[in-house]
Amino acid sequence: MGKGKKEKNLVTPAIQNTDEQLENVTAKWLKVLDCIVFGVTLAILIGGVWAGYEHVYRRLDWFDTDDSRHLWMLFDKKRFQEIKDFMAEDPDRATLRSGDGRGPMWWAYETCDEELVSWLEERYGLDPKTSDTDAKGLRPQDLCKRGLKKPRWRDSSQAAEVYNVLQGDANQIRQYFIANPSALQVRSEDGRGPLWWAWEQCKTHPELLTLLHSLGADVATTEQDAKGFAPSVLCPSKIRKQMLASLSRK
Repeated sequence: MGKGKKEKNLVTPAIQNTDEQLENVTAKWLKVLDCIVFGVTLAILIGGVWAGYEHVYRRLDWFDTDDSRHLWMLFDKKRFQEIKDFMAEDPDRATLRSGDGRGPMWWAYETCDEELVSWLEERYGLDPKTSDTDAKGLRPQDLCKRGLKKPRWRDSSQAAEVYNVLQGDANQIRQYFIANPSALQVRSEDGRGPLWWAWEQCKTHPELLTLLHSLGADVATTEQDAKGFAPSVLCPSKIRKQMLASLSRK
């Protein structure tokens, strides 16, 4: 009897020791868990504060200026050469942001002009796949749903030059096209070129068509501009028929 009681007394302290060990381990893990929770909470708070700071900081640099308004207008009208010239005057214009948080790369994507986007990347190092967003949370690439495409025609200094030449006298026009025969094929952003501009003046300067015809231009071409108009359509029907009949005999 005495021996059994003694063994029972030996077991009880062992159980107590095990319970204490479990309590100690549990307490340690609870402390570790508390530290983890505290760390995660602190990280979230710091991240939130930083994100808020960054958001506010970035927006402090977003405002409309004469530069941003003018540059947006150039992009909107796809005046590629003027965009190049304007940005070359001050390279910092490549990173400006307007009041809505948009800048050159957003405006380039709005045109869906592949060459314009590539030019900004190559010339100014702008990232076409940036994760930066505007005030509405939109990235530049979000603004071109149909995908980037190479433009069929492009405004150029030569197109502007040809247009101005056609405002001069017949002799100057003839000499210009003799010296620059490829200029007869020049097309501007709207798809128009010398023949369209000549037909536009069929009432006031019909001699332009006669001159271009003598230089080998097809005045009766059915080729279309960006709006689907052939050159001769720009001239009133009655005058157009008379001009085509007259030129066909020459």
